[in-house]
Amino acid sequence: MIKVLVKRPGEKSEVREIENDWKIFKALIGGGMLECVSIGAGIMMYLDEEGTLKGLPYNFRLGIFDIAVGDVVFFGNDGGEEEQSLTDKQIEFLRGCLALNCVPILSCR
Repeated sequence: MIKVLVKRPGEKSEVREIENDWKIFKALIGGGMLECVSIGAGIMMYLDEEGTLKGLPYNFRLGIFDIAVGDVVFFGNDGGEEEQSLTDKQIEFLRGCLALNCVPILSCR
């Protein structure tokens, strides 16, 4: 089991413990194609790759020039192939960013 943070449009974020299975991640974002975005600081997120084309609702700003639409799942990653649990510090950071309605992109990968 891994600890993730789920953010749905118009709702507060929710910490969940899930099995590390792409089918579960896919279900959490509404069943669409998984797009992976690196936030930096060991944090990544999945969202629906075609969310904008599908007209999914606005969720939050992503960096300076982009937005996230639809349901989003944040998870930890140390640069390897596997999704990992978020740390309490990462969750606190993300919740602070989401309270301001903007998640910065800290690094490119």
